[in-house]
Amino acid sequence: MDMKKEKMTRSDNTPI
Repeated sequence: MDMKKEKMTRSDNTPI
């Protein structure tokens, strides 16, 4: 799990 959030999605592809 990267500390840097990819766009606005987690590793599980869940919108945060």
